[in-house]
Amino acid sequence: MSVQKGIKAASEYVKEAIATTEKFNKKGANLFDLLSRTPKNGVDSCYKRKNWRFDTYYKITKVILSADGKHGTAWGIHYYHGKARSETHEKIHGALKKDLWKHIPQEKLQQYAISREVHEYDQWILENAMKQNEEAVKNVAQQ
Repeated sequence: MSVQKGIKAASEYVKEAIATTEKFNKKGANLFDLLSRTPKNGVDSCYKRKNWRFDTYYKITKVILSADGKHGTAWGIHYYHGKARSETHEKIHGALKKDLWKHIPQEKLQQYAISREVHEYDQWILENAMKQNEEAVKNVAQQ
């Protein structure tokens, strides 16, 4: 079969896609670039800034993208130290900053939750041990 004039071969589309990906890798992608490449424009997915702690992120609730997918407005629920700051969604600021945002897979969120529970349990054990130690010191001092 011959390729008709005006219709690109599949390899041309692949080359354009690779060039676009390389362009994103060179300049970095903003949040809207990342959201436009995900199913449902990233709604119900989680994103964090690269300089934030592992358990601080936004869960995307609403997205309005421009036609090119590089600009828009996004809202989400902000989680700080693994806990929602509020039940209502808020506008995400700094979404246009390049090479700042990172997608968090659902498996990672589950690992974060487990590690947070372990950390809280360790803190509880440490606090109880310190209380018992203080009580023991008081008892020895009273005798």
